Amino acid sequence: RLVETELAVTGPKGRFALDTNDTRDLVFVASGTGLAPFISMVRKLREDYQADPDSFHPRRVYVVHGVSLSSHLGYRDELERLAVEAMQNPNQRLSVLYLPTISRPHMDPSWQGLKGRAETLLEPCVPSDFTPSDPQHIVKSMLSAALRPETHVVYVCGHPGTIDGIVHLLSSRGFKPDIDLKREKYYP
Repeated sequence: RLVETELAVTGPKGRFALDTNDTRDLVFVASGTGLAPFISMVRKLREDYQADPDSFHPRRVYVVHGVSLSSHLGYRDELERLAVEAMQNPNQRLSVLYLPTISRPHMDPSWQGLKGRAETLLEPCVPSDFTPSDPQHIVKSMLSAALRPETHVVYVCGHPGTIDGIVHLLSSRGFKPDIDLKREKYYP
């Protein structure tokens, strides 16, 4: 016996898309599944670059992805491949730097990469805690020194705490929401 069921379907909510008129370098900060829109953006940039590499405006794309465990790093192979390609071809006009980080390293003892929530990578390094050989401090120092609203636009997607943390942190460094900081919360 068949039972009738109604299903309401609505279109997408939000307008989280890459601003094609903005030629600054890109910083994509994602927590969990918030990475999904950035994969589409990276793929589109790559398509545009491959279609006409000579006229492609040079762009560096930083992909910061924070998850609980390394097994949750979606698209990891693709992003690692793009990052290796960029390192092997430093003169190419599209360069991807992939920065995965996990927030529960005590539950993932084999993980040797960056640790902490995604937003912690954009926090300034405390000089007293600096260890020159510590990858965590190297990445934080690099991002702290390099990221400027004049040269970078930051897109954030995922957990509201990540988004609010990034907006608060980077607003204090001169990034203006909706101009230099684009965001999409998955839920309020």
